[in-house]
Amino acid sequence: MGGSRDSIYVAPDHWGQGVGLLWDATREGLQEEGCTHVTIWIALSNVRALRFHELTG
Repeated sequence: MGGSRDSIYVAPDHWGQGVGLLWDATREGLQEEGCTHVTIWIALSNVRALRFHELTG
């Protein structure tokens, strides 16, 4: 079963302040709903987001 969340955007002035915890909560919520996989879409030009997701899995 797959799941989705529409979007998570973080304003630059909040980068590096632990807002990535939102992603953790999103993944946990999807797992609790029975989701077995999640697909994320990131613009290739968004190097910061690509790096974040490479590091966090």
